[in-house]
Amino acid sequence: MSSMSNEEIAIKKAKLVEAFKDPEFFMKTQDEQCEELGISRVTLWKWKKEFSPAEWEKIRDGARQTYAQYAPAVDMALMEKAKKGDVKAIELFFQRYEGWSVKQNMEILNKSDLSSLSKEQLLEKVQGILGQKPAIQPEVAEAEGEKAENE
Repeated sequence: MSSMSNEEIAIKKAKLVEAFKDPEFFMKTQDEQCEELGISRVTLWKWKKEFSPAEWEKIRDGARQTYAQYAPAVDMALMEKAKKGDVKAIELFFQRYEGWSVKQNMEILNKSDLSSLSKEQLLEKVQGILGQKPAIQPEVAEAEGEKAENE
């Protein structure tokens, strides 16, 4: 790459800071990021090292503001998966809304064996936290199953 003027460097660095605020930028390979910014991988690496802690904090604040606009949609998708009984979504739900950590999860699992709960029982617990009634009560589902067997 040919030598850049100070003005070109300042413009590209500003573009880099803005790019760091875009979640989709991080989904790209480093080569794609460099191509988008018009810089080499070595330049990208050097510029990243040049940012002071205060500059990185400013970049992170900008990224948080960008990410915040996606939070409601992500939260709704997580809640929908948790309501359907997705165990990983339930775990993420508890981590996000109940402040659970992996260590706390392990302590709780050691105290009460949640693995013995059925998918329906886990779903019922999550729905209880969400303040919702299950779409089909387990007893009703069992009764409907027995009724279908007898027919």
